[in-house]
Amino acid sequence: MSVVSAELRIDVSDALPGAARGEIAATIWADPSVPGPRTVATAFPGGGYTRAYYDLDTPELDGPGQARFHAERGWIVVACDPLGGGDSAPLDDESTGLEPSAYAAHLVAEAVRERLAAGTAVPGLPPCEAGTRIGIGHSLGGMQLIHQQARHRSFDAVAVLGFSAVHTVIPTPDGSALAPHDTGASVADAWSGPFSDDLSHLRYAYHWEDVPAALVEADMSAGFPVRTRTPLPPWICSTFPPFAAFCMSPGVVAGEAATIDVPVFLGAGERDVLRDLRVEPAAYRSTRDVTVHEVPRCAHMHNFSPQRGILWSRLHGWGDLIASYGAKGEAA
Repeated sequence: MSVVSAELRIDVSDALPGAARGEIAATIWADPSVPGPRTVATAFPGGGYTRAYYDLDTPELDGPGQARFHAERGWIVVACDPLGGGDSAPLDDESTGLEPSAYAAHLVAEAVRERLAAGTAVPGLPPCEAGTRIGIGHSLGGMQLIHQQARHRSFDAVAVLGFSAVHTVIPTPDGSALAPHDTGASVADAWSGPFSDDLSHLRYAYHWEDVPAALVEADMSAGFPVRTRTPLPPWICSTFPPFAAFCMSPGVVAGEAATIDVPVFLGAGERDVLRDLRVEPAAYRSTRDVTVHEVPRCAHMHNFSPQRGILWSRLHGWGDLIASYGAKGEAA
């Protein structure tokens, strides 16, 4: 059988303050013919992006998007919209801070496990056990994932892609780095100035020179941080989570990263928002298993890159190896 997919709506109201009600929209991919306990990967996009970042199936790039890539190789993959953004139920900033977003993501992971066990997650997929559970977070989704894993221990392993637990910055062609000038302000205020006045900085940080021009134009012309284009490309979210305003504060989730004790995969492009990928493992001092992978000729938006398959293959092999260790961390 081939990979099938389904749309999910998951109630995450328990994560919200007061009487607020909320749902997260997600897509799940699986091959029903794969037997036995399954590796389940739950993926979160970066700030200003939707779950379609993991489903970039476009003629400008070879092959399917990342979610289908992993599903074709046996994983069950769930890609989520941000809390309050994309196709998720709209919410105000008070309800979509870092902790509510992380707890909501934890509730998604738990709901998926329950639906898989009941056989109600994907049409044609019989009840199945979630074996190894992997969290994947890109950019701001990586920040959220670090916080989520530290507070809620949702996953057996985590993959942080394009985010620094030390200090996230925006690289520039002259070798310097930019960060928001006022991390206590709103997203629009914090990301004003060089970020929004000269988008060449973001273009340099986000896309290597070999990314198809049409994709770069579609991605960078949406408006930043305030969206000005209508309609937006499917991978672009009309809003940013409020914690994007302080995501580049030095060590913003360093305390949380230091408590993570499951295997960690750290992936980044050759040109990315990390000062030095090779110093990142030290931030995860409670785990005895850190894997580092840098993708050549790739910038921050990995899934737009012609080299994206290199990262996905490396990540998938890592996940399969983790699954082979079993629950006690010992080789099967």
